[in-house]
Amino acid sequence: MTNVKALKYVNSDKYRFFIMKRLFLTVLRGYFYKLFFLRSCGPISVSSGCTIIGPKNNLIFGQKCKLEENVLLQAISEEPLKFGDNVTICFGALIRPSGFWGRNLGKGLSMGNNSSIGAYSYIGCSGKVQIGNQVLIGPNVSIIAENHIFDSLDIPIQNQGVSNKGIVIEDNVWIGTKSVILDGVKIGYGSIVAAGSVVTKNIPSNVIVAGTPAKIIRQRDTNDFR
Repeated sequence: MTNVKALKYVNSDKYRFFIMKRLFLTVLRGYFYKLFFLRSCGPISVSSGCTIIGPKNNLIFGQKCKLEENVLLQAISEEPLKFGDNVTICFGALIRPSGFWGRNLGKGLSMGNNSSIGAYSYIGCSGKVQIGNQVLIGPNVSIIAENHIFDSLDIPIQNQGVSNKGIVIEDNVWIGTKSVILDGVKIGYGSIVAAGSVVTKNIPSNVIVAGTPAKIIRQRDTNDFR
């Protein structure tokens, strides 16, 4: 059943005023962030509680991008963090190429147009993370372009170093909530990663994968659109 009270509230002047006030404040905050913290080709909407660490020229946005509340962007990396047009980074997301206390710089990240990062998601771009256009990343997703080396039994794992192969996510991919994408993986065009999956190997185009580790459960075809 339709919630009449909620529908009435959405159509009320009070709600319209709330939306306009929020939009005004986030755009105003965006102009402030453009002055001191980031580069953008057009207006950017920045909500309250966002934290940006790193040099201004290392964080680049296209047009009409949105940062929701409590996003943390650590732009300390060999290459800039680059985002295309109409990118949304949702509430509480964290992007970090480098450790806060370490001296080794991570590679960084690039993201295409019309893509989004879900609430509370984590992207560890120590290795280069490349995300295409129209990519949907659900809430609580972890994308980690780093692996600990553990070949020796005589040396503590934390002292054996790390490897960084990088991660590629091609255009038109949907990554479901609470999925984990591990280092060295490429996800092909048009594929879907089911919620809660752990991706450890390359995924071809236009398939649906699920499980731990993720395996192909079926091919996408024209029947999906009927």
